[in-house]
Amino acid sequence: MKIDLHVHSEFSPDSQFSIDHIVNLSEQAGLPVICITDHDNVEGCVKLKEGYPRQPILPGMELGLAEGDFLVYSLDLDRLRSILGRHVKSVSELERSPELAIVWAHPLSRRFRDSDCDFAEGEGLRRVMDHIDGIEVYNSKMLIHLTLGQEPADYAENLIKIAREFGKAAVGSSDAHQFYNYLKCWTEVPPEYASAAGVIEAIRKGLTTPQFDPAYLKRLTDYLEKSARL
Repeated sequence: MKIDLHVHSEFSPDSQFSIDHIVNLSEQAGLPVICITDHDNVEGCVKLKEGYPRQPILPGMELGLAEGDFLVYSLDLDRLRSILGRHVKSVSELERSPELAIVWAHPLSRRFRDSDCDFAEGEGLRRVMDHIDGIEVYNSKMLIHLTLGQEPADYAENLIKIAREFGKAAVGSSDAHQFYNYLKCWTEVPPEYASAAGVIEAIRKGLTTPQFDPAYLKRLTDYLEKSARL
């Protein structure tokens, strides 16, 4: 099953991606489950549930914490709201539960690599990994950064290595804020986990496969090469 695990709707302040547009594109792509992960709120998930009550949804949210940005998934919207209500500051403060999955979004990116944080390696990295279920190794924004030379060429390979070393799921997702980023990176889960609850279980068990669209990467490369010749 194909799913995009990192999508921002109109309920994220930096996104203009409407719920209706997300649903339409998801239906065209044949996605059985839609995931919404707005910044620090679940209102997009609520609107999707209300507007499309028959559409299976994996509710989520993106939290900005001391160690970076983290995607939190749960079928229970009240559980997600309770996390928001506690105003957690660190990934170590997030609860661990079989009904909840936590993924490190665009980890060790330039935004945090140049900061004073000490979690990029050694015990600092281990402290983060002890509190999560997976890491995002492919992200459509990161493909742009890689193409521009703003991230190391081995960025994704290094993240895959870290995921394997710590026994965590490796996922791919678009981090879409606009329609043209949606599903440029995604996650595959085994068919027996083809439900919202199944996706959470697959992440927790490390049964995910990250994917990206090579045609999208080629378009980015071709565009930059053409721009450089102008």
